[in-house]
Amino acid sequence: MSGEHGFECVDGGADWHALAREFTSRVGRYQASAGHDWRTLEEPETRGRELTGRPLALLGAGSPIARPFVLAALERCDVRILVDNHRQGQSLNGHRYVCDKEFIELAATTPNLLTVICPFSSAAWIHFETLTAKAGVVSLPLFLACRRLGLGRKLDHSLWGGFCDPETTTRLVTSAADLAERLEDDLGRATLYALLLFRLSWSMAWPALVRRPEAERYFSSQALEVGPNEVLVDGGAFTGDTVAEFLAATGGLCRHIHAFEPDPEIALAFQRQHGHRPEITLHRAGLWSHAGELRFDPTNTPGSGTFDQGGGVSVPVEAIDGLEGPPPTVIKLDVEGAEPEALAGAARVITQTRPKLAVACYHRPNHLIDLALSVLALRPDYRITLRHYDPILFDTILYAW
Repeated sequence: MSGEHGFECVDGGADWHALAREFTSRVGRYQASAGHDWRTLEEPETRGRELTGRPLALLGAGSPIARPFVLAALERCDVRILVDNHRQGQSLNGHRYVCDKEFIELAATTPNLLTVICPFSSAAWIHFETLTAKAGVVSLPLFLACRRLGLGRKLDHSLWGGFCDPETTTRLVTSAADLAERLEDDLGRATLYALLLFRLSWSMAWPALVRRPEAERYFSSQALEVGPNEVLVDGGAFTGDTVAEFLAATGGLCRHIHAFEPDPEIALAFQRQHGHRPEITLHRAGLWSHAGELRFDPTNTPGSGTFDQGGGVSVPVEAIDGLEGPPPTVIKLDVEGAEPEALAGAARVITQTRPKLAVACYHRPNHLIDLALSVLALRPDYRITLRHYDPILFDTILYAW
């Protein structure tokens, strides 16, 4: 079926060459434009949407990632309403947070109203996209709005700030082409370029071209097959959802599972769910390049924390190369940006025993490409590909086998 850009939606195969040409063309126009005009990267329908000279509604305005933008918009733009269902009745700089219902009422009486969708979670983004469509109001996603206020990298958030700057993505033309040659299949190549185009334009139509069902992630994917005698390392085990998927995929049979979860409270939830199984070892630790202790912020991202020098707690970290017993045959890493360090701590195992890998590659702007190149530097004979499982930026997985 055709996407709104005129490209074929991907289902097993695709003309990834067309996506590569579109990405390269947009970057070329951007680099040739006076002062690197970011408007050349956007879709035609958003290029003319300016924040000044028209009334604004900021949707999901309580989102922590959006706070620098919200404060700047309140100073420099005609903000009529802050919408945040969770903060209804609170206020920010004299502006009261209201609910969706009041936004619908405002939209019905305010010509030329423009909305900015401030949250950066899939569910919230889709919720507000649906709400603006219902109200008949046009919208801009947060990162495009930030460009219009010249905020660049000023988003005060350790994980996502770098995605706001178009220079970060436009520098990837050569390395993307090099990686595309190494990917195993057309769907992997199409995924690479569709996600790069998304980062240029922030149009949800690009990831929609390559998005796979969430149920296929990790062990149900055609990209990674597992059997009944595996040794799994689950980096970022959370409450045990990935372990449950693994056990389902292997018929409940495995040799052993090493589950790593550094957040103390989340580790307790994992223990309650899987602590009765003798074949599962819960490591209340993070994965890193070497054993030690690091500062950890449990609140840095919704539902999961990150290693941060300013973190409020200290947690142990381990290296996969230091595990005792049979070496892992499958390594899954979703460790909130620490994937390069975790891979470095598994260099010996990867080099010597070639476990299958499933590595999240979306937490930092450079991870989409750099993590694949790091794996290939350790084992040039790995076969690799990419899959994407989210409506926007999250849940892009690098597979290697």
